[in-house]
Amino acid sequence: MSWVRFVPGFSRHPKRLKSGPISSWLWVCSVDHCTEYVTDGFLDEAAVPSLCPTIVGAALKRAVDNLVAVGSWEKVEGGYIVHNYLEHNLSKAQVEADRAAARTRYTSWKSRHQRAPEDGAPNAVANAVAAPVSNAVTNAVANAGNNAEATFLPVSQSVSRTTKLRSNDGSRHQGAPERRGGPPRRADAKAAIAALAAQSGMTDEQMRAEMDAKLEAERADATKQKGQA
Repeated sequence: MSWVRFVPGFSRHPKRLKSGPISSWLWVCSVDHCTEYVTDGFLDEAAVPSLCPTIVGAALKRAVDNLVAVGSWEKVEGGYIVHNYLEHNLSKAQVEADRAAARTRYTSWKSRHQRAPEDGAPNAVANAVAAPVSNAVTNAVANAGNNAEATFLPVSQSVSRTTKLRSNDGSRHQGAPERRGGPPRRADAKAAIAALAAQSGMTDEQMRAEMDAKLEAERADATKQKGQA
């Protein structure tokens, strides 16, 4: 996953002080835009009005002029170049290489955890935990906001249990099944991750990293498919 990178103290840089708060915020939004769409610092002129919806009209024009005047933006054909963007942020080639590496890590992880036991004996941990994690790790991580401490693993199937129900005459009857399901508690999620980590000879942190790698790979695939649509 790409991250916007700013040098410490950038908010007090002479260019920021000269251009003013409105222009400086527009510049921050432009860096964010270039990182999100992996443009290598190029900013299409048509995208400028959408960078910050609260900066419009004459205020937008003044902000753009200020950024060009102080050298934060460089005017080129069809738009602008964010000055020195690639000195502080990843290029498109680097981002694509990182995504490819993430897909490779996930493929390797998946192949290890879907391999049958050598002795042919049933593996309770693999059957009960590995399959649900492999099939739904994307939703589990995304719903937790990429926060491994808050990850909830989906329940693979509902659980039936026998309960006692009271009839109209006050007697109790056995054998009435009740269906229930839902996300397990956080402790259960941690236990599942720990079980997978122990099975594969990895630490809990390494297992979470593998799960993040799959999420990143699938996000990259989704982005690629969206661009081809």
